[in-house]
Amino acid sequence: MAVPKRKTSKAKRDARRANWKLSVTGIVECPQCHEAKLAHRVCKKCGYYDGNEKSRRVQEKLGFVYQRKTEGIEVSLLGEIRTGHSNLMSKERWQKVNLFRQQKQLLDTFLKNGAITRAQYDKSFGDLRDLMGMHGVE
Repeated sequence: MAVPKRKTSKAKRDARRANWKLSVTGIVECPQCHEAKLAHRVCKKCGYYDGNEKSRRVQEKLGFVYQRKTEGIEVSLLGEIRTGHSNLMSKERWQKVNLFRQQKQLLDTFLKNGAITRAQYDKSFGDLRDLMGMHGVE
């Protein structure tokens, strides 16, 4: 087994540890409303996200509703022309989705603890989804 000949000095140790640092999260400006937002995330203020088809489906699953598409947004620093997609979730919709998730979590707990059978769970969940109109939301 290799054993060091001499004790590593504080300067050598600190120089080696100088690269052990945390990086700052990517905060960028939303091209739609110019508010600060996390990179590669939906803007919390206006719902803008220039993403692909998979991203759109994920946003719909979360309860966002597609609002509009803006084409030809010029990004001068990068020399690109992009397409923007805006999604919207009203306060009422957010409250409804939140209530639906709480009810689903309660049903999941009942199923896990054996208070209801799988058939009862499926029927109750189907009824809940139909009643609240949450067919795409999980």
